[in-house]
Amino acid sequence: MIRLLALIVLLLPFSVSANDVLFKDNQVACIDKESFEKLLTFVSDKDNEAFIDFIENSGKCSPVPDGLKAIVDEYDLSKKDGIIKFRARGFTKSGYTQRSAFN
Repeated sequence: MIRLLALIVLLLPFSVSANDVLFKDNQVACIDKESFEKLLTFVSDKDNEAFIDFIENSGKCSPVPDGLKAIVDEYDLSKKDGIIKFRARGFTKSGYTQRSAFN
């Protein structure tokens, strides 16, 4: 029993902690980080038409259903660029969005 506890204590720092989160209303996510970064350039350029066109026609980004439950790795939450990898509950593929997209 003590060996098992010692093993758990030794492995604990290497475990990855996941957080359940909920998406806020009116959020967007993309299938890869590069697409999300491109979407952010349209935001920073205040080019609403390009933003909408990219979401509607790229096939790489889409609106997220309000209140969608997702799993986010704790490591991603600490990254400085603010782009977070997530996986929606019940789905196998991951996506990317901004840190502020979550409640």
